[in-house]
Amino acid sequence: MALVSGTAGSALVPSLGSLDMTEHEHDHAMHSDEFSHLFESHDEWFKQAMQKRSSTYRQLQSSVAELGQRLSDGERKATSLVSRIGELEGIIEEERSRWSKRLEQEREGLSAARALAAQPMMSGSSSATATSGKGGASSSS
Repeated sequence: MALVSGTAGSALVPSLGSLDMTEHEHDHAMHSDEFSHLFESHDEWFKQAMQKRSSTYRQLQSSVAELGQRLSDGERKATSLVSRIGELEGIIEEERSRWSKRLEQEREGLSAARALAAQPMMSGSSSATATSGKGGASSSS
């Protein structure tokens, strides 16, 4: 408010120009309060958002670390399994080789036994006829 000098002395009367300023100042004060409130609300929201971001980031880091550990454990187990499977394949190959050798030895043994069995029958057939004529009576009792 501006002071206007009058004939009756000083009186507090707003002039037209100062009335406009007062309304403008009043509007400005209202806008200023609204903006202050908006900035305060924004600051509060921003603080909460940053806290949430930090919390979420910590959880993400924890999850990534846990998954990394699980991945390392899985890799270690896979390596161990590959090694054990390799050992098992070696054992199986040894056993297959031993059984193949045994089978070959059995075949050779059977072939030799057949060959031996066939030889006495040929030579035994002439001797069997010779013994059957001499000792035929003893075999019929």
